[in-house]
Amino acid sequence: MVAGVTIFPLWSPMSMRSIPFAAVGGALLASLVAPTLGAQQPAAVKIAFLRSQAVVEQAPGRADAEAVFRKEVEGYRSQLEKMGDTLQKMIAEYRKVESTLAVAQKQARELTIRAKQEEMQKKQQGLEEQARGRQVELMQPITDMVKKAIDDVRTEEGWTVIFDVETQANPIVSIDKNLDVTDRVIAKLRLMPKPVIGGPAAAAPKSDKPPVGPVAAPAGISKPKPPAP
Repeated sequence: MVAGVTIFPLWSPMSMRSIPFAAVGGALLASLVAPTLGAQQPAAVKIAFLRSQAVVEQAPGRADAEAVFRKEVEGYRSQLEKMGDTLQKMIAEYRKVESTLAVAQKQARELTIRAKQEEMQKKQQGLEEQARGRQVELMQPITDMVKKAIDDVRTEEGWTVIFDVETQANPIVSIDKNLDVTDRVIAKLRLMPKPVIGGPAAAAPKSDKPPVGPVAAPAGISKPKPPAP
């Protein structure tokens, strides 16, 4: 029995937490409102700006997309929790009988536990990748709708360029607030029909790749010492 061992879980709820949808939308919008000047620039360049997070938060269907995503992530969490419970049970049962086992028996039990731990780590990595892809998929119809609303406002009001002032690469440090067209883009969005959200999620692709980085040994297990000569 190894004393004083701390169990470090392979998974925690933080690892599968939903990325804020407003932040995702802002990142996606960064490429949608960049300057698109034609070969012949007009004599007077009209420039406006918007706050993409405010736009995405008010977009029809955004709350539905987030609700679908959270529900699916809960399913991922449930799968990992079941695997974690099984692993902890295996470790607890091993600890109870560890001192009574022969060296060969200890090696066999430890190999089984390590294999289960590696399986859980690969499963976690696959689910996290699937969750990221699903989030982008759910946001795509909203992103397309927001882009159309921005393009409509730009065309109808005669703006040459609309900047997003909430992107990390935004070079603007001072601007006239009267040029903010965020509310007008939101008003345009409210006139649009809500997009269809939440088709069936694609099955997670199977991967035979080994987990990235070193795999921690199961808590409470150390390599068996060779028998004394």
